[in-house]
Amino acid sequence: MMERPLLISDLFEHGRRLYADSRIVTVGQTGDRIATYAEVGDRVDKLAKALRKLGVEREDRVGTFCWNHQEHLEAYFAISSMGAVMHTLNIRLFPEQLAFIVNHAEDKVIIVDDNLAPLLGQVAAQLKTVEHVIVVGAGDDTPLRAAPRATFHRYDELIAAESPGVEWPILDERAPASMAYTSGTTGDPKGVVYSHRSTVLHSYGMTSGAVAGLSLHDMILTIVPMFHANCWGFPYAGWWVGSDFLMPAQFLQAEPLVAMIKRHRPTLAGGVPTIWNAILHYGESHEIDLSSLRLLICGGSAVPESLMRAYEERYGVTLLQLWGMTETSPVGSIAAVPKGVSGEERWLYRSRTGRPVAGIETFKIPFTPVIPAKDTAHQRKNRVAVNSRVFHQPGRGNGRARGHKQEQPGQGNPKGFAAGRRQTDQAQKDRPGQGQEQQGRVFDPDRSPAEQSGQGRVFA
Repeated sequence: MMERPLLISDLFEHGRRLYADSRIVTVGQTGDRIATYAEVGDRVDKLAKALRKLGVEREDRVGTFCWNHQEHLEAYFAISSMGAVMHTLNIRLFPEQLAFIVNHAEDKVIIVDDNLAPLLGQVAAQLKTVEHVIVVGAGDDTPLRAAPRATFHRYDELIAAESPGVEWPILDERAPASMAYTSGTTGDPKGVVYSHRSTVLHSYGMTSGAVAGLSLHDMILTIVPMFHANCWGFPYAGWWVGSDFLMPAQFLQAEPLVAMIKRHRPTLAGGVPTIWNAILHYGESHEIDLSSLRLLICGGSAVPESLMRAYEERYGVTLLQLWGMTETSPVGSIAAVPKGVSGEERWLYRSRTGRPVAGIETFKIPFTPVIPAKDTAHQRKNRVAVNSRVFHQPGRGNGRARGHKQEQPGQGNPKGFAAGRRQTDQAQKDRPGQGQEQQGRVFDPDRSPAEQSGQGRVFA
């Protein structure tokens, strides 16, 4: 068989070539914008050429500070396909955290929505490495002008000067494609790097019937932010199989979401429990139509059983819980009901973390928590109690967090950029019928993973 690296550029070109008429709908204040894959594909080419002219080279970081919309999707494909690294910036971080991650990642370019300029403007004067700021929209960019080294551009004007047609580089599949930082719950935010390989493999999983079963017959409502764990992989997986996209931009309240669902009839949507809870409450006093939806994907925090029951009983819609981490690209398990289970018993499975998706291994380690007597209340509170652990092997898939770069370049990573292994702890419940639930354990950051938990791996 022919061997070929797993690259985002190939994923992008496949969707563009086979599904030219599929659509991206962006919700707007004065009307919705619609573009075909063919039109977006040409704009991706133009953006890549424009970034190259601005001096963006392989593995340079290009930040995005945007809502979910067409231009953000174009950035997803252009930046990674050209060999640069897309750095999605969380618009909800505290200003000091935002400044930290831009400087730590050494972003060379930032693409920012005009209506988010005041937010980014709060830290503009602190951005030491940013050479170019590209503003999406025609709104006021004055708050950004304090950036000490930056030249300013308008997104549409920049790509209008280019023509479509790009020969994408053949990269190492383990080269960095995108990155994100944790919210910094303890200490400064930690960076995680996604490889091309991990992104493509994750897309295989998302399109499989064992997870979301995406296809060209779907329209995906991407409520989960595109700056949160790569929008749970929906932009890549959906594009690959020709799904239509419904991008809500900043309109994330229950009323506009319900209106766009009625207007555009999406078949699948992904969002955190607070979103689905808000829509549920809105439906108590308004007549809403969710009949087009075959599946709601929910994650980010534990999904209450009562919420899942309410959607099924009131609207006949399955609200499916997924668990994952930034470091698993991010989906790690799915709370699907096993064969032969029905009735009330199925809720035992629906309300748990679920079974690992293909490519993920999990395990339990018996452990008795030991809290040092000298720990202060604050130290005890900030220790991490876990039941299981999933992490990447060095050089296989996603990069290292904890905010530092490895000393020596790694395979397929010539600059040694943020490589290595990220180890993360996450509470996970046992599956029902498989013994008693294990008590939480304490993660000691001064002990190696092998000393604490043996081995685990993610094939990415």
